[in-house]
Amino acid sequence: MIFLEYILENEMLSLRFSTLGAELLSARRGDFEYIWQGAPGLWREHAPLLFPICSHLTGDIYTYRGKTYAMGAHGFARKKEFTLADRGAHYLSFLLRDDETTRAVYPFPFCLRVTYTLTGDCLTERAVIENPGTEFLPAAFGGHPGFSLPFPGNRFEDCYLDFGEGAAPREVVLSVPDCFDTGKREPYPLREGRYLPLARDLFAVDGHFLADTTGSVTLRARHGKHFVRMDYADFPYLGFWQNAKGEPGFLCLEPWYGLPTRVGVTDDLALKNDLLRIRPGDSAALSFSVVFGEEKEK
Repeated sequence: MIFLEYILENEMLSLRFSTLGAELLSARRGDFEYIWQGAPGLWREHAPLLFPICSHLTGDIYTYRGKTYAMGAHGFARKKEFTLADRGAHYLSFLLRDDETTRAVYPFPFCLRVTYTLTGDCLTERAVIENPGTEFLPAAFGGHPGFSLPFPGNRFEDCYLDFGEGAAPREVVLSVPDCFDTGKREPYPLREGRYLPLARDLFAVDGHFLADTTGSVTLRARHGKHFVRMDYADFPYLGFWQNAKGEPGFLCLEPWYGLPTRVGVTDDLALKNDLLRIRPGDSAALSFSVVFGEEKEK
């Protein structure tokens, strides 16, 4: 099936998007591609949006009002075709509404609007989830962009995350090897209280999810000019992940409003406590931004 693609560009960046999942496919600045371009057997996606759940459910099922529903990891939005609702010189707005197929796995009316706005070297992604129904709408939302690594002139081990001064994150402790929420939160050590050097063995089991961060993180390297900064104050959790099965070609930085199911629990969606709960006739808005940066020459 062929999906439409759209371009946003200015004097700094050229960005490409698909109507499939309203996904960012490419972010080029000069000769460098900041977004992972996918690889079979490693990770095919680029920057998917996660809705109405983040991560996975026990047995890929949940219950609501006594009925059992099946839903795969990260929900269905990334596999649905959005419509282009609006566009301008520096923004694109995509829309997804409930339909017969979504209501079979998620029995709620909804409207998900995702707007991308390009300003200089910064892309802002704003999601608005509307509840046109008569009951509370339980929903998670998250980003999952994969950034190309290592940056030119570096090895993967030369790259690191900078959480800024005053960072004191806690890790969401996940079960091994199935990566469900254990309910435990533990201090996550950072070098000099702010830096996390990247290494292959960091992802030997899976990714990591942090709570209580500063709401901003920068992906840097020891050499060269390239960096990525993400600001995500609307989201209580930040994940970082790569597929450790192959050569390290990317790192995902994932702002989430939502978590995996608790270990050994089949979630009742009405009771899952890490979700948005949107009143009938109301909406919720979440935004994060990404700077596709280059350090100025000194």
